[in-house]
Formats: sequence, structure tokens, C-alpha cells
Amino acid sequence: MFLLGILTFLVEVIWIVTDLNNCFLFLSVFCFVDQSLLGLLRFSLWFLYFGIILFRLMKSLIREPFVTTSVVMGAGAGYLMIGFVGGVLLNTIYYLQPQAFVHLPHNPAAILNIAAFGYLTTLGSSVINQKHLFAQVAALFITLGGQLYVAILIALVLSRYHRRRS
Repeated sequence: MFLLGILTFLVEVIWIVTDLNNCFLFLSVFCFVDQSLLGLLRFSLWFLYFGIILFRLMKSLIREPFVTTSVVMGAGAGYLMIGFVGGVLLNTIYYLQPQAFVHLPHNPAAILNIAAFGYLTTLGSSVINQKHLFAQVAALFITLGGQLYVAILIALVLSRYHRRRS
């Protein structure tokens, strides 16, 4: 897990440096890196990293016999992780198919992360171009992931609460 975290961090640094390569000429060392392949690697590593953390978190939440403050805080952390993975997904799609989004500024990472949390909470966002199916499916997966997580979490908390009262 530690090595996966370090590898994910290194790929993220390379991602940022290659993105800055458009702005600074002295960073031309990183011109050889293909942004689309790096984007897929970045998304895969973040997805695996957050997936393992979320799996371990859910496993520990399931093992808890009672609902405590730690359980509630852990559940909130899991929900935020789904939002961060959604943000990485939208950013990856942006670098693979920028036409799938409405006109965004040069570095739209923050806007796409906000949009991912908007989809996660089912509020939605207007950053996706309605003509592109790939981005719409990604937004649907983010929304479904958030709703399933909340439904499972409520069922877990209610079962613990019901067991404690009986």
C-alpha cells in the first residue's frame, strides 16, 4: 500500500509537471511523456489506491459492533473518497476528450472536481457537453456510486442502531 501511494504521488507530480510544460520552456525535459497515456495511468493508480482504502474502510465499518463517532467520521471519509475518484475520472476524460465538456479554462482541475461532487450529491453540473456519451456515462457512474454508498451506509447504521436497541 505504501509503494502504491508513492507511485501514485510520483505519477501525479509528473502529471502536473507535464501540464505545466505548456507554460514553462525550461520543463521541456518532460515533452516525451504522452499526456493521454499518463492520464490513463494516473486514473488507474488513483482508482486502485482509493479503492483499496475504501475497501479497508468499509471492512472496518462493517466490523464495528456499534455506531460511534469514529464510524460516522469513517463513513464520511469514504463518501469524500468517491468524490475525489470522480474528480480524477472527469479530469482524465477532459485530457482525453476535451470536447466532451463545455468551454473551460486552461487548467480546469478545480472546476471538474467541484462538478464531480455535484454529481455525487445528485445536484448535477453543467460542465458536461450533452452530445458526448462517454462523459455522461462517467457522470452517471459518479452519481450511482454516491447513491449506492449512501444507501448501504444508511442500512449499515440503521442495522447497528436497531441491534443496539434490542
